[in-house]
Amino acid sequence: FDKPFVARNSVSRSFIIYRAIKAIYNGYTPTVFELGAGCGYLGALLISENWPYYSTDNAQAFYLYQNRLWNYFSNNELREILEFTSIPDEKKAKVVHIPWWNFFLQDMPNSVDLITCNHMLAEMNPIALKYSVYRMRNLLTKSDSIESGPPKLLMFEHWGGENTNTKENVFKELMNAGFRLIYHSSITKSNKMNISIFALYDNIYGDSFYELSNSVMNAL
Repeated sequence: FDKPFVARNSVSRSFIIYRAIKAIYNGYTPTVFELGAGCGYLGALLISENWPYYSTDNAQAFYLYQNRLWNYFSNNELREILEFTSIPDEKKAKVVHIPWWNFFLQDMPNSVDLITCNHMLAEMNPIALKYSVYRMRNLLTKSDSIESGPPKLLMFEHWGGENTNTKENVFKELMNAGFRLIYHSSITKSNKMNISIFALYDNIYGDSFYELSNSVMNAL
C-alpha cells in the first residue's frame, strides 16, 4: 500500500512453526493449507520454499495485507478465488487465496498434506470451529498417494486466546473428528510457545510418526 511497515514480533513468532514444519517435511514438497493466516508471514516463508500454498481468512484487513504480501513473494502469481467457481487448473496454481465464503461453500482445495492454523483455534466461534475441523479432516483424507507422499498432519503453534472458546473444547472437537495428538511440547521454558501435531486415527502416520516427530522436534 506504498507505506513503510516494519514487522517484528509477528515475523519472529512465525519462524517457530516454520522451522518445525521444515524439519518435519524435510525432503518433501507438501501442499499446505493455512486457516487464519493473520499477517501472512508464515505464508510468505512457505511460498519462498516454492511449496503449493492455500489459505483463507475471515478478517478483511488481514486478507488485503495477505494479498499484497503474497503477490510480492510469489512474483504476482497469487490466484484469488473470488467467485463461486471450480478451479480446473488448481494444481498449476502455487499460491491460492480463498475467501471464507468460498471455503464455506465450495469443496476446495482438493487435498492437502499439511494444515496449519496458528494462534486462532480457541478464538473461533464453537460452530465455526466444528465446521472447520470437519473440513480439515476431509482435506487430509482426500489423497491419491497417502502411503507414499508427505505425512498428512495438522500442525500448529499455540491454540490462541480463549475468550471465545477453550483449548479443551478445541481438543474435544479434534478428537471427535478422528484426530489424535501425536506430539506436543513447549519450545521455551516460559511455556508460552508450543507446537502441537495431530494425525487422523486411521492415518498410517498416527502410529509410526510419533517417535520421528519427537526426535526431530527435540533437536530444534
